[in-house]
Amino acid sequence: MPFIPDNLVYFCQKDKTDLWLMHFFVSHLHAIMSENFKDI
Repeated sequence: MPFIPDNLVYFCQKDKTDLWLMHFFVSHLHAIMSENFKDI
């Protein structure tokens, strides 16, 4: 799991779905960035 700042974790604890969506988004974004860097 990617690093998530403690304050962001605390903020998201009230809604686990938001945390899951954020985790999915971060993972997806990382994959997109990796693909982009491969093209350079």
